[in-house]
Amino acid sequence: MDWPVEPATLEFPALEQFYHAFGWVNPIILSSWLRNMPKLRYLKLDGLDRSLGIPYIEWRHLFDAIRDHQTVTGQSTSGLEVNVRYIHTSQWVRMSYRGVISHDSNIASERKMLSSDPEGLMDSQYCLEKHFYNELPFKYNYGLRFMLGGWKRV
Repeated sequence: MDWPVEPATLEFPALEQFYHAFGWVNPIILSSWLRNMPKLRYLKLDGLDRSLGIPYIEWRHLFDAIRDHQTVTGQSTSGLEVNVRYIHTSQWVRMSYRGVISHDSNIASERKMLSSDPEGLMDSQYCLEKHFYNELPFKYNYGLRFMLGGWKRV
């Protein structure tokens, strides 16, 4: 069953934790829901796949929503603890990431600075951190694009 099926029309001003597992999602629509959860401090997504007909590359909208979330970038950032496990992001890849994302280094998890793979092509933690901290434009984040099945498209 797909969820959500349409963009969020309500705000969830007090919601601090969100957990969604084992189903199909439209990452573009789910990203609109995250933007309507301004106090979100914990996000867990487990075992998800994208809705039929949605290209894998569209997971980037969800990752953008995490990167741009108020608890990550706001003036009084509290950080966003993200636990993404086994997200089916291409025919051959299941991505995972765990950490607290914040522009305040006192709150953020220790960063993975070096990838064991020089290109970082199969290290989801490394590639997602580069995206979440806006250190590498999506166009040049070849590892992330590769894992989203969008090596040639941007």
